Amino acid sequence: MHRSFPNEFPNSVQEPFLLTSPQDVNYNCIAWAFGDSEKFYWPSDLPEYFWPPNIEKEESVDAFIALYASIGYANCTNGQTETGYEKVAIFALNNQPKHAARQLQDGLWTSKLGSHVDVTHTIHAMEGGMYGNVAQYMKRKIDLPA
Repeated sequence: MHRSFPNEFPNSVQEPFLLTSPQDVNYNCIAWAFGDSEKFYWPSDLPEYFWPPNIEKEESVDAFIALYASIGYANCTNGQTETGYEKVAIFALNNQPKHAARQLQDGLWTSKLGSHVDVTHTIHAMEGGMYGNVAQYMKRKIDLPA
């Protein structure tokens, strides 16, 4: 565990929160949850950020919901593992989107911490920290191996 994690994510002390990649500045959590490890997604006009042109460019939970809906995700009520589905969780602090995580098949979640490292964690380990709490879960159907 990185020494700053307990300060930024207090629940990471008691829950799984494992470093899974070295630092990479080419993408962020929003892109990672989207399935893209080559762009830094954020609804901004600054040239270092990417945002799809068909999604409202605003820092709102609704805009982030629209981003993931554009690739087949739909709102759902929880982060429990469901056979045949993959899920994302959109985190917000004071109603402002801050983070997104993608669920792994084993029920844990994968996140990119800004321009830093990737981690595997539980939802609880991420909540209550610098990214706030889950504002919306979303899911989409996946093809299961035969």
